[in-house]
Amino acid sequence: QKLVTNYKELLAAEDLLDKQMIDEVVIEINNIGPIDVNSDELIAKARTVFEALSREQQKHVPNLKILLDAESEYTQALTDTAQKLVASMKNLTTNDFSVVDDFKAVYNKLSEKQIIELSDDIKSPDEFISTFKINLLDKQISSVNYTSGEPSESQVERIFAMVKSYNDLSQYEIKSLVKAKGLEDNVIFLKERNDVNKLLQAMDVFFMPSLYEG
Repeated sequence: QKLVTNYKELLAAEDLLDKQMIDEVVIEINNIGPIDVNSDELIAKARTVFEALSREQQKHVPNLKILLDAESEYTQALTDTAQKLVASMKNLTTNDFSVVDDFKAVYNKLSEKQIIELSDDIKSPDEFISTFKINLLDKQISSVNYTSGEPSESQVERIFAMVKSYNDLSQYEIKSLVKAKGLEDNVIFLKERNDVNKLLQAMDVFFMPSLYEG
């Protein structure tokens, strides 16, 4: 080794590689930006390149605290958002099924510990969602208050919201709503039929709600 004349060049190359790897980590950490529930990919990418460094290289990452703070803030953001969504669904302070997609997206990112701490009412996320959808539709039905004549604009809006919510229910959820209302003896689920013409002739009233025709 003493006879190697360009050993300093090797050391310089190693130092340059170290700097390049550290600089890459610095850039990825700075790319994280403001924290919200969608920051997981950027945080994970920064963490991955950081872990690829040697222990010695990691000591020279100047903005490591930003990554650590981001990980902590992200965990808290998930918890806070999940709690707000659960509260709005339990208390029916939202009037839109779109909150279900938000809840699913956040719930799937929670750790086991966060799920346990979230709510005693959530034994199963699917069951919680179904209960919310059924209760929301029930609330919408109760809010219509339409008797006869031309409905007002607000009544029309409530009716269309109710129809849209109904169309978003699964067969299981519809049957659960019927059961909750004590209408099992009054509602029959006929499934697919090939004798619709006969059924129509036997009806006193036929009602087909829809958001569009054609």
